Amino acid sequence: MILPKGEFIGIYRGKPLEYVDRVSKGYLKISWKDSNDIYLGYLVVENGRVVMGELEFIRSKKSVKGKDAFEIISNIDYAVIEVYSVDPRGLQSIYSMNDESYRVEVEKEEVEEEVKKEEKEEIEKVIETRNFEDFILNIKDFSGIVKGMGEDRTATIYVKDGKIVGAKVSLNGEEFGGASALYYLDFPAKVVMKELNDVNVDENIKVELTLDKSEIIKKYDIKPPDEEEIREFLSALEELKVEEGRFFDKFKKIFKKKK
Repeated sequence: MILPKGEFIGIYRGKPLEYVDRVSKGYLKISWKDSNDIYLGYLVVENGRVVMGELEFIRSKKSVKGKDAFEIISNIDYAVIEVYSVDPRGLQSIYSMNDESYRVEVEKEEVEEEVKKEEKEEIEKVIETRNFEDFILNIKDFSGIVKGMGEDRTATIYVKDGKIVGAKVSLNGEEFGGASALYYLDFPAKVVMKELNDVNVDENIKVELTLDKSEIIKKYDIKPPDEEEIREFLSALEELKVEEGRFFDKFKKIFKKKK
């Protein structure tokens, strides 16, 4: 696909179709890789519609166009997305330099439906909260994904058995992942919760599990005191109290003599 140089809007990470609405006229450059190949895709956008597309398989040295390219890209959960805008003349040049085989013509509503279809099936509940961070910290006995949507940011938290195991935040065009994302959870949000049996987290957004008391004891081979050790400790504490009482009695006598 031949594309003019556009104005760089931003670079993002996530599902490509979630970023179609970041530009009125322009294109998305999408890249990802797996064990089979390295992929480089392009989606041309006009007024909320994906109108053209292409996907290149770098190792295999082949490509697909149009609807075929769009269908593959729409099923990708995680990629690096660069967003570029073009003026009306630039958009017209895209149409003139690329033939009909690149055409997609997907309406904005179709894009949104594709993104949300799976989510709608799995939504457990939608809640409004004044503080997303407090909401997350009070989750108990839950495994799945918790998404908080605010005015200037979107946070996605991965939870396993009530513990945070992954996090990512998109804030004013910037992306934060892993432990650093946890600093940006203090905001009012609409919350969507999706319960999952298996919570899979990419390496770049993982958060280390906090060990609870039982895990700390097991990890560091800490042995709790037995009854005899507890009795010895209490006995020593009593002796300390007695010695403390004798000290203060002696101090009072000395103080009275000085008077």
